[in-house]
Amino acid sequence: MVRTQVLLRPEQHRALKEMGHRKGISMAEVLRILVDEALHEEESPSRGEDPLGVAGKYSSGRRDISVRHDEYLEADFRK
Repeated sequence: MVRTQVLLRPEQHRALKEMGHRKGISMAEVLRILVDEALHEEESPSRGEDPLGVAGKYSSGRRDISVRHDEYLEADFRK
């Protein structure tokens, strides 16, 4: 591990300490987890960023979705 120094506002410090206490982990571990999550979000495209990017990636096995899509949506919403 690499030691680093970060300046936090008092309310940030208090909230991180409390979070660590609730989870039973150190404040440093809370920060490592939050940094990992932020880095993972940065690497992953955000939801809705490329809506056409999913076109054609999945198959329902149905061949008439373009014609009966409203019926299928209605049936799913009723579930």
